[in-house]
Formats: sequence, structure tokens, C-alpha cells
Amino acid sequence: MTEILTVDWVDYTILVLMLILSTGIGLYKGIKSNRSNTIEEYLFGSGNVPIIPVVLSNMASTLSSVMIVLIPSESYYYGAQLLFTSVGDFLGYLLLYYFFLPVFYFMKFTSLFEYLEQRFDKTTRFLSSAVFTISQILYSLVIMHSCCVAIIKAIPIPFYVLSSSLCILSALYTALGGLRGVIWSDTIQAVFMYICIFTITTVTIYNVGGVSTVIDIAHKGGRFDAFNFDPSPFSRYSIMSLLLYTTFFSVFKVCANPAIIQRHLALSKYNSARRAALASGIVIAVLKSGAVIFGIVIYASYHDCDPILSKSIEHTDQLVPYHVMKLKNQIPGLTGIFLAGILSAALSSLSTSLNTLAGVVYGDLAKPLIPIKWTNNHSNLCIKAIVIISGLIITAGMFTLKKSTGGFQVRHYLLHLQVLLPDLLYSCLHLDYFGESLTQRQL
Repeated sequence: MTEILTVDWVDYTILVLMLILSTGIGLYKGIKSNRSNTIEEYLFGSGNVPIIPVVLSNMASTLSSVMIVLIPSESYYYGAQLLFTSVGDFLGYLLLYYFFLPVFYFMKFTSLFEYLEQRFDKTTRFLSSAVFTISQILYSLVIMHSCCVAIIKAIPIPFYVLSSSLCILSALYTALGGLRGVIWSDTIQAVFMYICIFTITTVTIYNVGGVSTVIDIAHKGGRFDAFNFDPSPFSRYSIMSLLLYTTFFSVFKVCANPAIIQRHLALSKYNSARRAALASGIVIAVLKSGAVIFGIVIYASYHDCDPILSKSIEHTDQLVPYHVMKLKNQIPGLTGIFLAGILSAALSSLSTSLNTLAGVVYGDLAKPLIPIKWTNNHSNLCIKAIVIISGLIITAGMFTLKKSTGGFQVRHYLLHLQVLLPDLLYSCLHLDYFGESLTQRQL
């Protein structure tokens, strides 16, 4: 199937509206507040960012376009067991609430890897920052590649033109807006992600015949057989494996993630940071659960005529776009809402990566290696240059991947790089938190 979705002027209007709103409010909030031209404002929003945008930004930057496309496909074929990944994500934020924020919030480090220098030495900090930088660039490359591959199926724009434009646009509003601009952009993009999931789910439930009909069909099809306690590691999904995987992975993507810590440092009070952690866990769990339910609702629509078996689609990752195409004629703009949701998820992840990279590269690599007297203007220029250069590197990286190539090879390499960092951070924090913490030694 060469083309899954078709769009009209209503869909284009929704896509353009999302881009204008998210980039516009990000630039406005960021540039307005950056008049002070301080590093504290650029990297941490002067510590007075509102809590709700931080919560929505955590959600938008953590959940990528994979959540909108692949999680519904998995729950379509394997049922509601994936709901336990939402539980694992929430447990990750509980770990952040109880164990990580009490240490990191009061340190107020510009870079999270300053902790490693204090715990070990400068070499450890330098190597960890380098690994993180490489892995974030690869991660951003994979996210934007998968997003653009999905969008070009509907929009008649050459792949490399689309990918380059989106990467450069994200780099520009990230460089000009700083953390405050990124957070407010993420807020708008998070709203579009929620609208995407719950609008399409609601329309599908209505078409099937209501909630009771969906439940009845899903129950007969075994999609509610979620309580699989099989301890075997060879079982595709079980409660034990899902909880262990998502909880431990959350230690990396939430608790030891410089982007997440940076957002909580942007809040003015410690109690606000802890409330943001709990609220973030809740909204992420709700949206992810919504994606799982979305897949079960799609199953109720095609339980007697599977698109794969009928050869309407070739791969399971085409299921959601195929379903949206079938609904297109019922509600004008539904395709635009779907594409805006995918694009919002990708852009929020990219802008977060660029902003975090700027702080890490500036604090851990540029300042120690460039022997000059760093003024405020020098620092601001360096950070913005890092954002732009990182955006250009990601843009150039898109040309190394064919538009028909999957991102699995890059993902595989990425995981090998990233696994080094969270283990090291977690072991360091574990040792210091239950012993004599760095904050107690007044470092």
C-alpha cells in the first residue's frame, strides 16, 4: 500500500494551526522572558515556570509518535495487558518523587552530570556527557525519521524537504525560546496529542455501537484477558515482565533524564516540583492507557475482517493510519488531527532533546574545554549555537536514512549507548542517598 492517508484543506488547516500555535506561543513566551539574557532564564526559566505547563511538557516530551501508532497496534493484537506499562510509568515518577528529586532539586546543577564529577571525577562526567550527547542525537534522528515517514504518506512533500524543514523549525524556536519556550510549545503539542487519541477513539466507539458493544466484542475476542502472571521471560507480555521493564526503564527515561530534572528545577518551590512529578505520572498513564484502549476499540471495528488477513495493509504499523483513513469521510479534519498528533509528539521530543543537549554540551564540554573567560553573552551565544548545530546535524543525519528505511538499526545502536548512563547514575544516587548525601556535605 503506497499511500495510506489523503488530506484536504481542512486537514492542512489543522496541521498549520498546530505549527503556528505551538511555535508562536513558544517564541512569544521565550523571547519575552529572555530579555534578561541570563543562563538561569534560558536553561531553567528563572525557576518560576507554572506547574501545569511543566506537567504537560513532561508528557509531550516523554511520549513519542510511537505511542500513537504502535501501542494501539499492539493492544489490537495482544489485548489490554499493555495497560500495565502505564502502571510502570507511574511507578517511575513515584521513584522520582521519593528518591531522586530530594537529591537533585537542592543541588541546582546546570548539568545533571555535575553529580558524577562530585561523586567520581571529571573524566566520568566528560565521558557520560559525551555518551548522552551521541545517544540523544541518534534518538532525535529516529523520532523525526519515523514521524516524517508517516506524514509523507499523506502530504505530497518530498521526504528530505519535509524532514529538513521540521528539524530546522524546531531548532530555531528552541534556540530563541529557551526552556520556557520549549515548555509552552510542548503544552500546545500535548493538547493536540490528547485530542488526537480521544477524538478518534470516541468516533470509533460511536461507529461500533457504543461502549457496551466494544466491551462485549473485546471480551469474546480475549482482549480483556490482561491478568497473565506467567513468569517466563519467553512470554510476549505478562504482568511481571511489563511492570519490571517499564519501571526500570523509567529510572532511565524519567529519574535520570536531564530533560525531566531540568523541568522540575524550573519550578520555584520543592513542593511544586514534587506535585509536578505526581501529576506527570498521572497524565502520562492516562494518555498511554487511552492509546491501549484505542487499540481495543479498533479491534472491535475489525474483529470479523482483520486488515492484515484481508491484505488491506501489509504491516501492523499501518493499522492506525488505515483506520483513520476509513473514518476520514465521517468527520472533516480527522486526518489532520491524527497527523497533528504524530507531528506534535515528534516535535516536542526533538525540541526537548535540543534544549537539554544545549545545557549538557555547554556545561560539561564547552566550558571545561574552551579556556576563555565566559561572560553571560558568551554563554548565551554558545548555547544557542549548540542548539542550531545539533539541529543541523540531525537534519544531515536524515539524509543518511532512506525514506523507506525503518529505524530499528539506529534504535538498536542507541539502546547500547544509553544503557551505560542510567545504570551509572542510578548506582551513584543509590549509594549517596542512603548514605551521606552530597547535599549534606554542602558541595
